[in-house]
Amino acid sequence: MSESLKWAESHDQATVADDGINFVVGAYPDEGQQGELQSLLLSSLAGCFSGGAKSTSNQAAQLNGLDAWRRVVRQMD
Repeated sequence: MSESLKWAESHDQATVADDGINFVVGAYPDEGQQGELQSLLLSSLAGCFSGGAKSTSNQAAQLNGLDAWRRVVRQMD
């Protein structure tokens, strides 16, 4: 997961899309597991962030935890 977070951070201002995630993780985890990981990451972030960070992470597409992470990291930068 840490490599996936680093990969998402490297997108700078570009939105992290599902097809890009497939490119990074390959066949494992499968599409259903990827969706579950994205959802779990997003809900974890929602519980950790407040204020501006929460607003920024909420701008990501629904169930796209990696893009929510990217947005918050870019805000911190």
